Amino acid sequence: MNDDINTSFVNKVLILATIGLLLVIAWYTFDILLLIFIGILLALWLDGVSSWISRRTPFSRRVALILLLVGGVAVVGTVGYLGAPYLVDEIEQLESNLPEATEEIRAELEQYQWGRSIIDSMPDNAEVLNSLLSNGQSGAFSRIIGTFSTLVAGVTNTILVLIIALTISLEPSFYVDNFLRVIPVRDRDRACEIISALGESLKEWIAVRLVSVFTTGFLSAIGLLILGVPGAIILGIIAGAFAIIPFIGSFIGAIPGILVAFTVGPLYPLYAAIMYWLVQQIESLVLTPTLQRTAMALPPALTLSVQLILGALVGFVGIALAAPVTVAAIVLVREIYIKDIIEVNHSPDASPV
Repeated sequence: MNDDINTSFVNKVLILATIGLLLVIAWYTFDILLLIFIGILLALWLDGVSSWISRRTPFSRRVALILLLVGGVAVVGTVGYLGAPYLVDEIEQLESNLPEATEEIRAELEQYQWGRSIIDSMPDNAEVLNSLLSNGQSGAFSRIIGTFSTLVAGVTNTILVLIIALTISLEPSFYVDNFLRVIPVRDRDRACEIISALGESLKEWIAVRLVSVFTTGFLSAIGLLILGVPGAIILGIIAGAFAIIPFIGSFIGAIPGILVAFTVGPLYPLYAAIMYWLVQQIESLVLTPTLQRTAMALPPALTLSVQLILGALVGFVGIALAAPVTVAAIVLVREIYIKDIIEVNHSPDASPV
């Protein structure tokens, strides 16, 4: 009897020690884990689209995936080649209008006491220039090295994410089967069900957000073109890109367009803000509820809390990934804790402990 108690105690201590070790490793490799998570999300999207194509064509899933990749590269290359001159003109137009927008904002702020206080607290261009020059050549060289290092790290991380996504999407069953090998045999079927539920929930979230991205970008660009705001296409792309972040992304993406609208007229920032608000209402009240009839609806307070936590830990990348992390956490809690622990222990057939 004592031996059984000692063995049970030792097993619990080993489990707790293993969990603690895994938490420590996760803490020190959090950035890497987020990169892997991005690769998995991209792999899920590739697998979902290629599977959809395979079900509706005579092609196998792997052939459909290859066609998807080749077609995607061809489309991006064609759009880039044909649209690059126009986008360059848009960017140059934005650059030429930014000083005017700055002066318009400054003129509006100077009409109010609180606005003048804000202007007085901000350094002028001469102070910023003198501060930069006072750092000397060594400071400039350090900034160049830092910028180059950031660029190299970004390119390297992007390549790694693409490699992870491609390798997983080509053979997803290989990785799932090998992961299941570390699960006890009696629990493998249930583990497979949990992995399937997790993958489907993330695929549904990706589909909803991508539709939101394209809808927000398209409607924002059309609205800005109607208002005559310079660089409407680029500003629409920016609004669409930020729309992938639920709740706060639409507000962040609207800021550049509202600021540039100052160059058109004093009331046009208000018009632009109303236009962005209407787009956000269409996306959140019409489009998203329609698409999320089968997809998981994220609790706003929980998602915002995760955005704050991950944003404090890893910055903007954490904010962008907070929603899929929340989806994964909800699925795991529902499947493992609620279904396999609470509901099993409280079911009529459960034996008393």
